[in-house]
Amino acid sequence: MEAKDFRLECFQTLTDTKFVLMGSPTNTILDKVLLQIYAHYADFVLKNAFYEMEMPIRCSKFDAALDKLIKDIPTNYKKGA
Repeated sequence: MEAKDFRLECFQTLTDTKFVLMGSPTNTILDKVLLQIYAHYADFVLKNAFYEMEMPIRCSKFDAALDKLIKDIPTNYKKGA
C-alpha cells in the first residue's frame, strides 16, 4: 500500500506468518528487506527445535539479526534508485 505520507509492505509466508514494514513513500527497498527478514526467520526461528507454529517469536539470535538488518538500511533512498 502506498500513500502520500507512508508506504506499507506485507510479506505473507506459506505458513501464514505475516511480516509488515512501514517506511517513507520514496523507500523502494521494503520488499527486499522483507525477504531478508524472512530468511532470518527461517534460519533462526523455524530451525529452532523448541519453536512451534503459532507461538510468539522469542529468539535472541533472530532479534539480533533484525537489529543489524534495520541499522544497515540506508535512510535516503530515492524512488527508482
